Amino acid sequence: MKIKVQVKKEHIKKGKRANSHACPIALALRDTFKERITVESGYCLIGDRNSGNLPVSASRFIDNFDDGLFVKPFSFYRTLHET
Repeated sequence: MKIKVQVKKEHIKKGKRANSHACPIALALRDTFKERITVESGYCLIGDRNSGNLPVSASRFIDNFDDGLFVKPFSFYRTLHET
């Protein structure tokens, strides 16, 4: 199942740098999937499932956000496989 994830201004505003549970992408994923989220630069966990590698655009966003650089809202797709 392919799902669009939208990282919005409010996620960026509430997001915390270098925090795998509270960065803007984690907040957007939590709003989308309503589960516990862990985000690292290259991948994410949704609940206990590894949802695979993040797209390059999301990894760049994380790096820029953590470095204190300007970031803007964007979207990406996640494919979830049923377990």
